[in-house]
Amino acid sequence: MVDKWTPNQKQAIQARGNAVVTAGAGAGKTLVLVEHYYHVLVEAHPDWPIESVVTVTFTRKAAAEMLARVRRKFDEVLAAPGTAPSTRQRVQELRERLSLAPIGTIHAFCARLLRKYCFECQSDPEFEVLEAIAYDQLVDECIEATFNEWKRMETEDERVRAQKLLRLMSVFGNRSRRSRGDSLRKVLAEMLANRHTFEPVAQRYLAGDEAALAQTIQQFLQALPPEELPESDKSEASQEEQEALRIEREAEATATVLHPLAELYLAVLEEFRRRCSAATNARRTDLMDYAELELRVRNLLLENPQFRQRVYEDIHHLIVDEFQDTSQVQWEIFKSLICDAQGALAPERFFAVGDFKQSIYGFRQADLRVLQEAKELVSQDPDRQCISLNECFRMAPEPLRTVNRLFANLWEQYAEKTGIDPADLPVFEPLVGVRNETPGSACRIHVRVIADKRPTAAVRRQGEAAVVAETIRWLCGADGGQKLHEPGEIAILVRKRELFGGFEAALRELQIPYLTVAGGGLFARPEVRDVVGVLQAAFDPYDDFALLAFLRGSLINCSDELLLKISLEKDGFARRHLWTRCRTALEENAGPSGVPLTAIEADQLRFAVELLNEIHAHLGLVPIDELLQKVVERTAALEIWRRCPDGGQAVANIQRLLHIARQHRTSDLESFLEFAERQVDAREGEEESMLEAAAAGAVKIMTIHAAKGLEFPVVFVAGLSENWGGRQDTVLCDGKWFAVSKPTQTGTKPMLFEYLEKMEQRRELSEELRVLYVAATRCRDRLFLCSSDAEGGRSHSGESSGTKNTSTSSRTKKEDTTFAAFLCRALDTRRQEEVEVDGLPGALSHALGVTDFSSSDAGVPAILVRWQDEVQASKRRAERQTNESGMDPVPITTPDFEAAVLEKERFLREEFGLTEVQQDEGATQDAGAICGPTYDVPPFAPAIVGRPVHRDLFVTALLDFWECPLLFFRRRVLEIEDMPATEAAKQGELSGAVRGQLMHEAIERLLQGKENLGAYLTERIVEVAPFELEKARERAADFVTSIERAQALGLFREIEEAAEKRFETAYTICEENFLITARFDCEYVTIDGRVEIADFKTDTKLDDAGLNRYRKQMMLYLWVLSRFRAEQSLYRARLIFTQLGRCEVIEATAKELEDFCCSLRELLAEYERYSERFCRGDVVFDDQLVEALREWCRRRSAPCPEHSQVEKVGEHA
Repeated sequence: MVDKWTPNQKQAIQARGNAVVTAGAGAGKTLVLVEHYYHVLVEAHPDWPIESVVTVTFTRKAAAEMLARVRRKFDEVLAAPGTAPSTRQRVQELRERLSLAPIGTIHAFCARLLRKYCFECQSDPEFEVLEAIAYDQLVDECIEATFNEWKRMETEDERVRAQKLLRLMSVFGNRSRRSRGDSLRKVLAEMLANRHTFEPVAQRYLAGDEAALAQTIQQFLQALPPEELPESDKSEASQEEQEALRIEREAEATATVLHPLAELYLAVLEEFRRRCSAATNARRTDLMDYAELELRVRNLLLENPQFRQRVYEDIHHLIVDEFQDTSQVQWEIFKSLICDAQGALAPERFFAVGDFKQSIYGFRQADLRVLQEAKELVSQDPDRQCISLNECFRMAPEPLRTVNRLFANLWEQYAEKTGIDPADLPVFEPLVGVRNETPGSACRIHVRVIADKRPTAAVRRQGEAAVVAETIRWLCGADGGQKLHEPGEIAILVRKRELFGGFEAALRELQIPYLTVAGGGLFARPEVRDVVGVLQAAFDPYDDFALLAFLRGSLINCSDELLLKISLEKDGFARRHLWTRCRTALEENAGPSGVPLTAIEADQLRFAVELLNEIHAHLGLVPIDELLQKVVERTAALEIWRRCPDGGQAVANIQRLLHIARQHRTSDLESFLEFAERQVDAREGEEESMLEAAAAGAVKIMTIHAAKGLEFPVVFVAGLSENWGGRQDTVLCDGKWFAVSKPTQTGTKPMLFEYLEKMEQRRELSEELRVLYVAATRCRDRLFLCSSDAEGGRSHSGESSGTKNTSTSSRTKKEDTTFAAFLCRALDTRRQEEVEVDGLPGALSHALGVTDFSSSDAGVPAILVRWQDEVQASKRRAERQTNESGMDPVPITTPDFEAAVLEKERFLREEFGLTEVQQDEGATQDAGAICGPTYDVPPFAPAIVGRPVHRDLFVTALLDFWECPLLFFRRRVLEIEDMPATEAAKQGELSGAVRGQLMHEAIERLLQGKENLGAYLTERIVEVAPFELEKARERAADFVTSIERAQALGLFREIEEAAEKRFETAYTICEENFLITARFDCEYVTIDGRVEIADFKTDTKLDDAGLNRYRKQMMLYLWVLSRFRAEQSLYRARLIFTQLGRCEVIEATAKELEDFCCSLRELLAEYERYSERFCRGDVVFDDQLVEALREWCRRRSAPCPEHSQVEKVGEHA
C-alpha cells in the first residue's frame, strides 16, 4: 500500500469484514472506493469473478466515473514495471472483463437481476422501463379509466361507489393534473409515484384498522405541548373529553375521505399494473417505472426463496456509494443480499460509504435512518468496522474552521427548535484539515437594499446579485485590485433555480463570462419556455394566461398598445376570451373599441393566430418533436435567441428540447405539457453535464444539488435570505398512516394530518441545513455567505438583519425558514464594515486579508453593503454600452416593455436587412412575402427586401453544397432522398437515414449502460418500417452483432472510459450572418479534460471519395466545436465505422481550424449568391433550371464531380 493514504483510508481500503465508512466532504471517498474494489478482486479474493462484486452508485454519472477510475487503476498496474506476474495476469483478466462488471445505479442493478434470473422470478426478460412522458401518459389513462369505471351506476354497489367518487371530487376538485391548485388526479398521481409507502397504508385503511389509528392519535395528543393544542381544545373540559372529541372527529374524517380515497387509489394502482403486464397490454411486453422496478425486486427477494438464493450465491460482495441517500425499499433489497436466511449479516459481504451531513435527497425518498440502521447491523458483526474518514483534503484552514464552527452551532439550534434530545441525533463530526499551504478566507456579505418605498423581493434579489457580481469582478482584478482568481474558478450556488436570472443579468452587465448549469431546469429557461409556450397556447387557445404569455413572449413581442387595443371595449375592458378578441380584431382590423390596428400590428396578430391554428390542426396527428420543429422554424427562434447574450447556450437548450421530444416519441401534447410543467416545478437534481469542459473560463451558476460532488476554488453561497419552507402538501404519509389536508366537517385540518405535517417540517428543516452544509463544503480556498434584506426610505443607518440587532422592521414571520435566520444566531462575526457599493473593494481587501488584518479572532469577517435601488439603476443605465452585439430577450415582466420591443425591433431590422415602414394604417406589405423553402422572420418587422436565403444550415447540408450545388438542390430544396424509406422497404431494406438513426440510438443505449438492445431495436424497426415481426428481429440481431463486434474491437473504448459523455448534442455558431449547426453523435471529456467528439457511421463499404467527405464533415464539426472550447489547443474527432470495424482519427490545431475557417468564408459567399438565385419560393422547376444548376457546378473554381443520382433529379421530381 502506498504511503499517500492516511491510516483511516488504509483501514477502509483493506477492510476484510463488513464496513460502514463515514466519509466527510473532501475526504477522498471516490479514491478509497476504487482502491477497495481493487483490493477485493485482486489482493483479497483473486478467485472471485468480476460479476460477483456489485457496486451501486447514486447516479449514472457517478457510475461512469467509477468505471473509468477502475479502468485507469487497472491500466496503471499493468503499466507499472514492478508488477508481479500473478498480479499482472489477474488484472489483465479483470481489465478484459470490465464491461461485465455490475457497476451502476440501483435501477440498473434491479433491471440486471430481473433479466438475468428471469426464469426464477418468472418475469419477461424483455421488459421495458417507462420514460417520464410515457409514464405520465399511462398514469393519466389509468386514472381516467378508473374514474369511468366508478361512474357506472347499474347496480347498487356501483351507485355507492359512484357516490364515493363524487364526494372525493367535491373535496379535491375534478381538474386535470395540469391545472393550478389541488386536484384529485394530482393526489392520485402523487400516491402512485410513492406507492411503496402509500400502498400498504391504503390496505390497512381498507382492513378497518381504526383501533390502531385511534391509539396513534391518542398518543400524539398526549405528547403535544398544551400551547400547540388547537384553540377549540383549550377549554375547561377534561383532557379525556378533549381527546375523545378529537378522536371522534378523526374517525369521521377517516370514514368520509380516507377510506374512499384508499379504495380509489388501490383501484388505480390495479389498473396501472394491469396495463403494465405483458399478459394484458397490447404491446405484449412488461412495462415498469423505476418505483415498480425496485418494488418488484424487493418483493421477489422477500417472497421467492429460490430467486433470493440464486442471487445470494452469485453476489459475494456489495459496495454502496452515497449510502446516506438510500431509501427504505433499497435498504430492504440490500439487506436481502448481505444477510443470511436467519437475518444475520454474512461475513465480508457489505461495504457502504456515506455521510449523514450530506443527505439532501429526501424528495427522492432518501431515508437518513437507513445509515444509522446499517451501522447498528454492522456493529453486531464480530469483524465489524465503522470507519470515519474526516480528513478534509479540499478546504483551506479558514473556510474549514468556519464550516466546522457554523454547523456545530446549527445542529444545536435544530435540536433546540424541534425539541429533540441531542443525544438522539447523529453526532456532528468536524472535519480535520490537511491543507496548510494557504489560509484561505471566509466572509459574510449582507446587502441592504434601500429605496423610497419598500422594495419588492425582485429588487432585493437584484441588489444582492449586483453586489456578488461586483465582488467577483474585484476578485478577478478589476478596479485596480489584485487578481486573485480567474472567472472559471468561481461558482455561485443557490437553493432555487428562480434566482438564476438575477445573477446572469448582473454578470452580463459587468461583462463577466458565466455558464448557467441549470440542473433539472431546462424547461425553466426563457428560450425553452417561449417555444413550449406556443404549444401551450395552441393546446387551449381559450386559456387567457397561456395566450397572453405567447403574445408577449420574445417570439411574437406584441406591444402593450396592441394588447390594450384588443382588450378595450367602448364601455371598459372586454369580458370575452382573449382568443375571441384577437380573431375579431383581425376580421375588423380594429379593436373592440374601434381603435384601428396599424399594418405592423395586424401583421403581428395575423401571424400569431395563423401559427396557433396551424399547430392546433396537427395536434394528435404528428409527434410532438415535429410540432416543436415547426414552431422553431416558423418563428425563427434560433435566429432570435442566437443573437441575444449567451445565445450559444440558448440555442443549445432549444436543440436539447427537440432532442428530448424526439426521444419520447409521443403525440400526446397534454402529457408532454404536463411533463414540462413538472420539470419547471421539480426539486433540483444532479446535473449530468459536460461541466469541466463547458465551464472553462466562466463563472458557474448552479443549484446546490447540481454542485453535489464538485468543488471550486471560490464559492458564493447566495440567496440565503430566501424562504425555503412553505410546501403545501395535500396528502402526507409516514409509512404507517396517510392523511389529507382537506378540512373535516368541523372546518379544521384533520389531527392526523397536522401530526404528519409537523414531522415533515422537522425532516425538511434538518435536510435544508444539510443542503447548506453541502454548499459550504464545495469551496477550496474562499467561501462567501451572501444574504440580503430591504427597507423603505433613504435611511443609511440600522443594523443588518444578519446581526443580532436586527430591527423589527426587517423581520418577517417566516424568518426561521431562511438560512440567514440560522446564520445570524450561529455565526459570530469578528468585524463588520458598513459600506456603499463604491466602498466594497476596500472592505473586501480587509475581510480577505489582502491588507494587514488580524485573523486571530474566532469570528468571521462580515460586510454590510448599502445598495440604493434607484441610484444603482441610474448608474447602470449610464454605463451601459451602446455597441452591444445582441439584444436581451424581452420578458413579459419588463417594466419598460414597449421601449425594449422598439429597441429589439430596430436591432433585428439591422440584422436581417429590414426596411423602415410608416407606422400608420395605410402602410402595406411588400408583395415579396416570405414563402417557399425558407424560414419565416417574425412579423413584428416589415417584409424583407429582396429574396430570402437559407440562413440556418446544418453541417451536412453545407457539406452537400460543398460537394455539389446540384446535389444540394436535390436533397435540401426538393427534399428528395437517395432511397426513400418506402422504396427501401419494398426492397426489404432499411433506408440509409433510418439505418443510421437506429444505429445511433442503439449505440447510445449501449454506452449509457442500458440493456436489451435486441428488443428495443425490434420495436423501433416495426415503428419506422412496414416489416413483419420476425424480419424486424433479424434486422435487429444484425445491428446488435455489429455493435457488439465494434465494442469487442475497442472502437468505443475512449468513450467508455470517459467520466462524462453526451449524445446527440447540437451546437450552433454564427458565421458571415449564417447560423451553422453541428449535431455531434457523441461528445465526451478525456482524462486530461479535453473535449473530443465521435461520429458513428453504418457504411458497409467505403471508398476514398466517401472517406474524404467524412473527413471534411469532421473538420466542420471541429471548427464548430472550437468556437465553444476555445481554451483547447488540439481538437480530435473519431469516425467509427461499426459495420467495417475501423476507426479514423481526425486531429486539428486551433491554427489549422482558423485557416480552415478562412476557406469556408469563400464557400459561404458562394452559397449566399446561389441561394438568392435558386432557393426562392417562385422558382419554377424545369429543364432550364436543371441546366442552370449544372452550369453553376461547371463554373465553380473546383468543378463538381459527376453524381449519377443527381442526373436523375428530374425523374424523381
